[in-house]
Formats: sequence, C-alpha cells, structure tokens
Amino acid sequence: MSQDPRIGAEPTDFLFDTEELYALADGALIAKALRHAHDNRVTHVAFGEGELIATVEDEDQEEQLDLRLGYDADGNLWSSCDCGAGSGICLHGLAALLAYGTAGDADSRIEDALGGGHRGTHQARLR
Repeated sequence: MSQDPRIGAEPTDFLFDTEELYALADGALIAKALRHAHDNRVTHVAFGEGELIATVEDEDQEEQLDLRLGYDADGNLWSSCDCGAGSGICLHGLAALLAYGTAGDADSRIEDALGGGHRGTHQARLR
C-alpha cells in the first residue's frame, strides 16, 4: 500500500546491501525472493518517475503480478503489489529489488546481490 505524500526517489535508492535486505524481511522470505529472481520470475523491472515498477510471476498461481515500490516523504519504503500482501514488503517486491540490483551485469550471479555491497542513500524501513 502506498503512503502519501510520495517523493521522487533516485535509481540508486533501490539498491540494497545485505544488512538493508535483512532489515526489510527475514531470511526465509529473502531466500524465496532469491529463487524467484534466479528462476527469472521477474519478467519486467524498471525505474521510472521516482518509483521501481515491476512484473513478477507468482510461483504458486503462475500469474503475472504488477507491483510498485517507492518512498514516502519520511524516507520509508512503500510497496504496492497485486498479490494483496498486508503490511511489509512481499516476496514479489523483494524479488524485484534483487533483480533490479543485479540487472545490467551479465557476469553477476543473483546470490552475489546479498553480499555485493550496494548501498542506497535511504534508510531501509518499510511502512
């Protein structure tokens, strides 16, 4: 669910290091998100208009889910996904973040994203 007022984030604000990822979700959810990203279930991910926009195939339903990630005026990450997850970031949002963080580097392995040292200029908090 999105929070207002929204702010325009920068592309680097969606790059997370290991510590920031674990501030968003527990290890089991991150592992599932890694599997989604590794299995190419993130069919589209792009930065535009201050938000990360993605389409992720749900493993169980095998349907394409649209999602958006952004930041509110207080610097809190918000997430909106067609899966209807409650509070916090969902599996699909994490998979999109991981896919975005490793996009464009053909030699990078998805698993390296957890230890890659990418650090955004934000605080890893989710409302």
